[in-house]
Amino acid sequence: MIVQVDAGEKSARNLVECAKYIIQGIIMKMTKRENFKMFLVIHLPRGSSYVGYPSQPWSCVHIDELRSQHGIHPMQIRMMKDRSIYELVKSEVEEEIGIVSVEVLVESMVPKAASMIKGGNPARTVIRIDKFLNAFKSNKAFKRITLSKVVDILKKKDSQTRNSKSWLSEMSIYSTRLKEGSTYRSAVWNHLQDTITPALAGVIMQIDSNNNLDIMSSRDRWRLELFLEVYRSIDIQETYDVSLVETSKEIRLVQYGENNVSTKLPFSWILVNLIDHCCNHKDNEPSNLLEHSTLGLSLLRVFAENNTSIVKDYIHDFINLKVKTNVVGEVRVLANYLEKLVKETKITQSTIEDLEEMDFLEKDAKNNEDEIELKQTKRNKERETSSPIDVHVEFKKIEDEVGWFNSITSIYPDLAKDIEDMLENNSTLPLHLAALKTAIEKKLIPKFEAFDNDTTRESWARDVYQMQSIVEQMMKVKHVAVPVLDENLQSIRSSWTRIQILRLFLHHVIPPNMDPLLKKTVLAKIKTVWMTLKNPDMKTHATFKNVIQVLKIINVQAAKLHYTGGVNECIRCKEIPSKAVALPCGHVGCEDCLLEFIEQRGGERRCPGERCKSPKIPDDFEIRSTFDVNEAVKKHGEFRSLLNLFFMDLIDNFCFTSMEEPPEKKVLDALLEFITVKTLSGDSEKKSTKELSPFQEHGIDSSPVLRSFLLQLCLKCDKKLALEHIETFMAHKKPLLDCEDEVIEFSQLYMNCVQDVNLQRIHSSDKDIETVLILRSIEILNENDESGGKTDFDIPSLDAFSNVRFALGQVAKVVSMYIENPDHIEQSRYMTQLITLANQFLGEGSHTAKEFLVREISMKYRADAVMEMKKYPCLVQLLPEELVKDETSIPDLFHISGKHYQVLKSQMIKGLIQNDFSEFKDHLENNPDQHQIVNVILLALYNCLYLQKEVEVTQEALSNFTNVIQEVSNGWHRFPKVQDLLYNILQSDIGAFDSNDNQSLRDMEIKKIAFFLRSNLSSAQPQNGLLEFFQELVFTPENLLIKFLPTIPHDVTFEIITEMKKEIDKTHNVAPKFFLCPNNHVYTIGDCTNPRSGEGRGKCADCGTDIGGQSYGQLMQGNKLLEGEKDKTRTGYTEVVEGQSKEGTREMTPFEVSILQLLIHLCLLSGSLDKLTEVSNLCQRPEQDIVNYLLGKINLGITAASKYVGKSQDEILFLVSSLAAEVSKWEGNKFDLLSHQSRVDWEREFVKKVKDFNKRLEPIRIDYDKAVETDDTSSLGALHTLLHGEVHYKTAHDRLWQVRFRVTADNLMEWLVSNNQANNAQTLIEFMKKIDTVEFLGNLPAILQLQKQLVEKFTGRIALSDVEGMSIRDFYSKVEDTNKEQFIQLSEVLLKTWNNLSDKVKGFGGIMAAELAKLDMFDHVLDPGNTPAAFLFPASHGKGLCSYALAMLLIDTHNSLVRSDLPPIHPYSAGPGHLATLTKSQVQTMLLAHTRYYLQKNGVTKEEYDIVSMDRRVKEKYVQGRPRLLDTELQRIQFLEDRSGFEQRLLSSRIAQQDLSNNAQYQIETELNSLPDLCQLLESVYTAKDFLLEAGGQPDLSLAKFLVNLHLYNGDIPGSTNGGPFRHLQLVHVDSLLNFLLLVRAKRMIKNGQSPFEQVIPLAYRCSLPLALSETITDCLTSIPHAWLLPNLFSFIWTRLRTQPTGDSSGQPEWPLKDTLAPHVLQGEEHCDNIQADILVKHAIDFFQIVTKAAFDF
Repeated sequence: MIVQVDAGEKSARNLVECAKYIIQGIIMKMTKRENFKMFLVIHLPRGSSYVGYPSQPWSCVHIDELRSQHGIHPMQIRMMKDRSIYELVKSEVEEEIGIVSVEVLVESMVPKAASMIKGGNPARTVIRIDKFLNAFKSNKAFKRITLSKVVDILKKKDSQTRNSKSWLSEMSIYSTRLKEGSTYRSAVWNHLQDTITPALAGVIMQIDSNNNLDIMSSRDRWRLELFLEVYRSIDIQETYDVSLVETSKEIRLVQYGENNVSTKLPFSWILVNLIDHCCNHKDNEPSNLLEHSTLGLSLLRVFAENNTSIVKDYIHDFINLKVKTNVVGEVRVLANYLEKLVKETKITQSTIEDLEEMDFLEKDAKNNEDEIELKQTKRNKERETSSPIDVHVEFKKIEDEVGWFNSITSIYPDLAKDIEDMLENNSTLPLHLAALKTAIEKKLIPKFEAFDNDTTRESWARDVYQMQSIVEQMMKVKHVAVPVLDENLQSIRSSWTRIQILRLFLHHVIPPNMDPLLKKTVLAKIKTVWMTLKNPDMKTHATFKNVIQVLKIINVQAAKLHYTGGVNECIRCKEIPSKAVALPCGHVGCEDCLLEFIEQRGGERRCPGERCKSPKIPDDFEIRSTFDVNEAVKKHGEFRSLLNLFFMDLIDNFCFTSMEEPPEKKVLDALLEFITVKTLSGDSEKKSTKELSPFQEHGIDSSPVLRSFLLQLCLKCDKKLALEHIETFMAHKKPLLDCEDEVIEFSQLYMNCVQDVNLQRIHSSDKDIETVLILRSIEILNENDESGGKTDFDIPSLDAFSNVRFALGQVAKVVSMYIENPDHIEQSRYMTQLITLANQFLGEGSHTAKEFLVREISMKYRADAVMEMKKYPCLVQLLPEELVKDETSIPDLFHISGKHYQVLKSQMIKGLIQNDFSEFKDHLENNPDQHQIVNVILLALYNCLYLQKEVEVTQEALSNFTNVIQEVSNGWHRFPKVQDLLYNILQSDIGAFDSNDNQSLRDMEIKKIAFFLRSNLSSAQPQNGLLEFFQELVFTPENLLIKFLPTIPHDVTFEIITEMKKEIDKTHNVAPKFFLCPNNHVYTIGDCTNPRSGEGRGKCADCGTDIGGQSYGQLMQGNKLLEGEKDKTRTGYTEVVEGQSKEGTREMTPFEVSILQLLIHLCLLSGSLDKLTEVSNLCQRPEQDIVNYLLGKINLGITAASKYVGKSQDEILFLVSSLAAEVSKWEGNKFDLLSHQSRVDWEREFVKKVKDFNKRLEPIRIDYDKAVETDDTSSLGALHTLLHGEVHYKTAHDRLWQVRFRVTADNLMEWLVSNNQANNAQTLIEFMKKIDTVEFLGNLPAILQLQKQLVEKFTGRIALSDVEGMSIRDFYSKVEDTNKEQFIQLSEVLLKTWNNLSDKVKGFGGIMAAELAKLDMFDHVLDPGNTPAAFLFPASHGKGLCSYALAMLLIDTHNSLVRSDLPPIHPYSAGPGHLATLTKSQVQTMLLAHTRYYLQKNGVTKEEYDIVSMDRRVKEKYVQGRPRLLDTELQRIQFLEDRSGFEQRLLSSRIAQQDLSNNAQYQIETELNSLPDLCQLLESVYTAKDFLLEAGGQPDLSLAKFLVNLHLYNGDIPGSTNGGPFRHLQLVHVDSLLNFLLLVRAKRMIKNGQSPFEQVIPLAYRCSLPLALSETITDCLTSIPHAWLLPNLFSFIWTRLRTQPTGDSSGQPEWPLKDTLAPHVLQGEEHCDNIQADILVKHAIDFFQIVTKAAFDF
């Protein structure tokens, strides 16, 4: 009898027990029947602990055990107890004890294991399954090796697992499959699959890289044997972390080599690495190492037996592994070339060995002929046999050649066949030269007939530019001297130089928008230029002369378009005509020159030209300039300047290209003639200097001065040779020069050039520049004696003098630093040593040198330094004796206030001396301007009573004077603040304005300016405009606590959004909207500004999350509208640390900011007189510290402003003092400063005022100097005479002690702005703003190379936790020896770049700004020892985010500067020559090349700069001459912990998807009665989806058939081809099917009393609904269709709650479910309103389960 009892429900358990006793009673009645059997079949409830009937007479067995020997899961579960999975598999593989069929198990896992492998060729993902299974089933050796590799991986995992033997018990308790309804046997089988599949995936990934499994289908026995040999030797478990793959469910396929092609030899990447290792070993021969390796012996054996075929295959694989090729033909060219070299080298070696062998045999008479013949046969065979080592050795020799060849073919992919032909026809030509020669002949030789077309000409120029960096590298290589090769190389170099010069000519002489007629004229001469360059060596005088001649011809031809007869200079002075007059004869002249000539000559009017054919000028011809002639002069002058620019670039780039090969002497002589003397025609000859130009009429320098450009080039090229030429030149020119002045001028110029060249060399080094400068100065002072007494002007003396002057310049800098911070300098050994040496060097007799040092300190740093130096014994010895004794004060800054001050001060001093103030009173009574006189009285009074020391003020005189002042002040009732200040002065209660003996002169000067401000503001009536703010600072600082103070840092984010709104509104004429991504990064949506599907979606530029709209007007989940953005700029005073504040979109330069901050702090200092508490509160400083705090801020501000514009600190003080006298006039519109905009408007107005004031500053300075000179109340003293008086030199040599005010790369930008040059240098300023970043653009290729190598090698193969926990230095050990040296160099470049730009990265546009801010990478200098290795890996999180953001910063900086017509290139293809890498050293070089020197009377060398030319050169070379980098996302590493999101990623990203129809859903749910079957099908569909995400597929392909092709379960009955429940589905239904199956699974589990969300959803979202709410849930279904609610609620739970929430999810469990669900659903959003507001997100799970039970009556 068989009795079935259904105990599927827990409540039926008692019925089972009852049935047992009833049946047992029946059995007892039938005991006489011997053949009686009773079977009791019980359906046990899932999740119960029911174990059957353990007592006699029952024998209990699980139904799985009854079919264990015949079912699909062959295993003995009882024998698995107390065995780990590793031990279980190992025993089966080694002994086959019958616990489980490992072979069947592995075969069943292959599809799932293959689905874990991501990357590579998508089509391979499915093929890989069949390839592996065929090899596994057909090749026993392959099967054994595979199983052993799996065992090795499991062993490693087992060693890392605790209680690995208890897996069976744990699985029984926690198995999800048991809860889903699977049988126990099936659950065990699936658990084994889940555990072993990641290990198998690792094995398959390793052996099928580069389609390696294809070799197992080869018919060549040796290939199969070699495959198995290498496979056997691979140690997979060493580098494979299976535990991380278990977590991520994926492993990245590693494709070896650059081209991702199939290999012809098995595991060729391993073979190549093996040979590389042997070849790179320094202590042993490669062949010896190879022979000691089992794998090496196997490889050598195969090479010996199959040499012809294996060599070709090995070279093919070798090339593909080593070289990134652009077209298929390249591999063939490289392989043939390498094979040829291997054969040639082998033949050469064998020939040498034959000769040695023959010599030995001839000497050995005992050898018979047979033995000789045997050895010869062996030698012939060896000659024909090559080894893999030969391939590597030869490739190493040509590695650079291959790189250059590859670069050329990337530009011209169609040249591969031509290069191959070139190599066949010229066997001696190296690969790279063959490629270059082919490119030149086929692509770059100009076709002049097509050059009339602008597009053709520009395309040719772009090609030349693209080739430039490649050719430059090639030409630097020194080749072995072979006559044929030398001839080819010389020919190629000559052709390339010729092409380069022609490109330069086109670039300069035929610019865009050129006059068509002029362009046609010039183009007609291009072929002439080309033919002139037949020998393009500009170092030779013949070529140089020919080029000059052609330029003159072109100049004349162009002139014929502008002038009659082509004469383009004044016929008299030979210069560019000024107020040009065209004479009837065709000559042109200056109007003044012609009138002067005719007047001097008298008589008949004639042309000044001596050879003029029609010299007579008609009487009725009026000699007067006309507009047309002047326009012609202007037009031709512009064209001639183009020719001149070409000429300068030509000599710069082609005459002085290397120090080893200077130009010929005649070339240097000709160039020196160009810049020196020319004779002016007329009645008397005149000699003068001229600018560098090949045209005689160009550029008389009337100063006269000399340009340093040529001298710089000469000194850089070959200093010794240049010095010989210069000495000869000076000796030759001395008789021609008018006086000694020009000799000194040239000497001064030469010294400046020598100094600048030395500075450039120092600045171009990687060392600490400041330390190097000091050490060099110490070296100079040790080597040289003081040079003041020398009178000769030979080159050695000038060199020594230049060095000494340089060293003393550094001494001046150190002295100024000593005054500011003595303790710091005394702690510096080198600085202290320099001061000591300076004292020894100067001694007591070095008067002129000491004067130079004083001028250097006072003019470039601070004039009060002399007074401060007297306080320090180590410094006072550096001063001239007259300055040590001089006790006179420095000039009085109050003279800025005008003449009244000088008069009143003089009368006041005189009255105090004589005790008679009548003259003083008379002057006041006769002056009607009360405001001005009041202010001046206060200044004079403060100076006389507190500052001047010459006159002692008696008590009686002071009393009388006080009476006079009080009498006068009675009429000042309109100036109450003046009366208050006057009272303070007379009562000696002036607070911060008081001075003491310990106070520095600088602090006293600052207090004078502060008093100046208070005095001026006190006498001004309250007004609107800028004045109001300054008055508030002084008199009511408490009012400013709620106002936006100018120069205080802005809210940068708000400003950027504001500016973006303006730009979008201007561009698209629409009010823009802004949105926040889930991580709160700001973005906007196109010109529509509304969310929409399709192109309205994208990725956040900062963090990569999905942004945009899922439908029109509806944002994607996690995104939100940015509403009510507010300016978060703080009110009141905020301390600004120099260089650390973000300036936002402020319309002020740093210099203007520093000046305004100086005025603010000076006002606050003056306000502390009677508002000490209020000022302290505003500045947030204690009252006792506030004065010193403000003095410190002002001193720092003076230093900063001085550095910004390259002026002395005293010039800054003068500027601020002048502004202090000006502010009382700054009235205007009211600025309430209660809003950010009001503050911006105030700043804008301030900038206007300052710029306007700067135009009037020079006259103020002149008046001030006159007032100081005529001040009879104080003596100016020796210092003022030294600095401002005319210098009297004892010798001509003393005149060389000139102070140079040099604009440097550090202060160029501010100098441009402050000197009103901004409009002339817009490009230059744009670069200088970013120069700190631009300097490091040259490191970008190295950084990207490092990152690319790391990504390709380690993606999916390394754990973030590993690299975060080890240093870069420790990581070096993981790098292969062959690449280690390069890797270390690249990582050092990355660290150096980061250390210099980390602050820029932190503030860069928000690239994951929130994540970057969390990292501790910004507060210390990184080095390989203290930096985690994760820093090297470009990543979206962790320390690797830093290097990724750094690369993005550099790319963005480059693209923001470049505006080029060149085709954009990929960042990974960019070399240094493609980037806008303008370094400070290059800026300095440009400054030197565009500098003119003036020698002034007071011992100062003044410099002027040709800014327009500098800006043009930057624009041409870097803005227009560099390609943009493609805006493409850089590669980022994917660590093993990173989930790719494949499970959540929709298949619609690869294949169009459709929803399941209602009929299909009903059919599938009806047929899937069994929950275990449903779960197995769900697993199959997920696996299929993984394949489809990788490989894609046809949307209409049958899903059931696709599952069969993947060897996956499709629900069909064995043997049937019906297709199972999915028979009507296609690949377009996969996404919808998965969602549906998950929902059905959840419903089935809830029906069975299980939770589908346990261990999946965090506990925070699994809270139970309150009882009162749960009882009302059923009512929800009356207003919400369950067919809508359940799928959408389940989707929300499954996609939003089981993963890590994105964006700001703080407090999410407490959010209302209705509001959180609404943005998630695609349709029926209105139903969310019917969900009760008290139901929160944390109740979502319980809510779903209750609704499910209610909807289906479970």
